[in-house]
Parts: sequence; structure tokens; C-alpha cells
Amino acid sequence: MDVEAVNDAGEPAKCWKCQLPRERSWFFCANCGARLRDIRTPHPSFPERDVHFIEDLYSFAWYNHQVMSVALYENVMNVEDFYEDTRLEIHRPMVEKLRAQCIFRTKLFAEEISLFEVFGVLCIMLRKRKTQSMIWTFLNSDPQDVTQFYQAALEGDKPVPLTRLLKFPSPEEILGAVTATKESELQDFKPDPSTYAAMQLNLRYVAEMYRRNEGVNVHCYNRIKHVFPVVEGQGWIRDMPEKDAVAVIVEDSRVLQEGSIGLCKLSMKQEAAELEMVNIQRLTQMGAELLAMAIALQKRGILY
Repeated sequence: MDVEAVNDAGEPAKCWKCQLPRERSWFFCANCGARLRDIRTPHPSFPERDVHFIEDLYSFAWYNHQVMSVALYENVMNVEDFYEDTRLEIHRPMVEKLRAQCIFRTKLFAEEISLFEVFGVLCIMLRKRKTQSMIWTFLNSDPQDVTQFYQAALEGDKPVPLTRLLKFPSPEEILGAVTATKESELQDFKPDPSTYAAMQLNLRYVAEMYRRNEGVNVHCYNRIKHVFPVVEGQGWIRDMPEKDAVAVIVEDSRVLQEGSIGLCKLSMKQEAAELEMVNIQRLTQMGAELLAMAIALQKRGILY
């Protein structure tokens, strides 16, 4: 999703991340280091294979985060089950119940943020389907691509149309394709403008949630995913949260030299976990709906 050197009004372009001016020839921003042009060589569009991929994704793999979150939630709520005398020693956690519960709780948070990222990858895959393989895009899009996509979804004061954000055909084009083929069955996707309107609004909500707290949640997720610096403090860290929260170190060594440590605090209260479960459920459903829309458009010959 390269940013052009000038916008439609002829004004100089800016870096998508820091908003400072940049030159067309730049691959990376001289100010913040953000990638401005993708120098990778993607596989070209491959509809014959990609259509089978999104059908598989729709029927199976897309639901992995939701299924994992259900398992983690149950483990948080019923952590005592892992300590029963009937369990083999190798099937018992090596830490106390509260600490095991904190680990399960932290992993649940990571599943939510991970789903936000892979949902963004799904949208990018659909957006670029005409120029590069959806399988390639799904496997090779990185967090910066996701951030840039969500930034685009937040442009302006109104939800960005799907015809621009995902480059989907307009409802009028869909209706024309259905009328031309004289198909009567359209249970999987109706050419109703309200279908697009709802998805456009929801996409904006998702982008706002992903970018909330100026990306702190994403930074926290990356720390959990890669190094898991979950701490209890034990008197050596100032401003430690109470026992109803989990603390994750999110800042780098420069902060340590200043005598303080940056923390991301995850609430252990049940209502916080419940909210994450709601977000995961809704985001999983949104992704399934987008895939169903794409499959239906392909059946009508207008996805590409």
C-alpha cells in the first residue's frame, strides 16, 4: 500500500506513520524509519489457487484464535482442575494456582490482539487480490502492513467504502451480475447496500480498537509473544499493579537506565476477560463474513 509522492490535491505526500514530508524515491522514512515502499517481489495474482485457499480458510483455519481463546478462558476460570490429585505430575503446572491463572490470562489477551492483526492481514489479502496472490499476501504481510491498513481505514470522518478499502465491486455491480446471469439463489450474499454499510462501520471500529492507546496494546502483545516478560515486582518495580492485574514490561533498556520500567497492566477481573471474549467472537464473525462475501463474489464472476 505505497504512499504516493503527492496526493490528489497535488500536495507533497507525508509519511504514513509520523506524517512528516517525504520524497517519492524514499524506501524508508528518514525521520521514523517506517517502510514507505515494499521492495519484496510478491507472487502475481493466482485466482485458480487463491479461491481454494479462501474457501479452506473460511471452513477451517480462520477460527483458530476463537477456539484457542475458549480453551484459555476455561483454564482461567477453572484453574483448580489442573491441580487435582488424579492428574499425573507432568500434567500439573509447576507454579501456584494464581500464577498459572495469570499466565493463562495473559495468553488470552495475546489471542485477542493476534486476531486483530490477522484480521488486518485478511483485509490486505483481499484488497491486493488483483495484483498479487492472496496466499502470498496472507503469509508475507507484516505488522507494519497491518498498521498502515488500519490507518487507511481511519482516514476522514466517515467509514471508508469497501469499494475503496477492499476494492470490492459496488452493490450496483453485484446486482447487475446477478440480473445478467438470471440466478435466483442468492442466500450467501445479497446485493444490499446495508451489508456494505455495516461492514464499513465495523471495519472502522476494529481499526480504532487496534490503534487504541497509541499502539501500547500491540507493543504489549509483541512482548508477550516473543519474550513473555510478565513480572510481579516484589518490591523492585515502582507503580506495580494490585493483585487484580498482570504486569508486562514493555519498554526498552533506556527506560531501565532512568530508574523506572514501563508496564502494560492487564486486568485480572472477570469483566475484562469477558470483554476480550466478546471482541474475539465478533472479530471472528466479521472475518468469516468477509470471506463468505469474497467467495460469493467469485461465484458470480466479479471478485477479480
